[in-house]
Amino acid sequence: MILIQTVFHGDDVRLPLRPAHRELLQGLTDEGILLLGGPFEDASGGALLLDATRERVQAYLDSDPYMTCSDVEITTFKEWQPMVGSVRDELAAGA
Repeated sequence: MILIQTVFHGDDVRLPLRPAHRELLQGLTDEGILLLGGPFEDASGGALLLDATRERVQAYLDSDPYMTCSDVEITTFKEWQPMVGSVRDELAAGA
């Protein structure tokens, strides 16, 4: 799994790109790649948890319009191995 964290610099340059960004995220969700994603409540950035290879995630980032604007910066891109809990089971159960 890959954990990505972003920070928004407050320029709001990303806002016109939001529909295309969300469409891309929905496609990843439909493919079963994006497990969780969304902005932080204080609108300072966001996080994504993806179940894919590093190469597949990089291909996503290369095609995401959010990642091409000055307002969004990736602060974390790490391979992560959760040891407890089950996001997939909770999502399937509608939690």
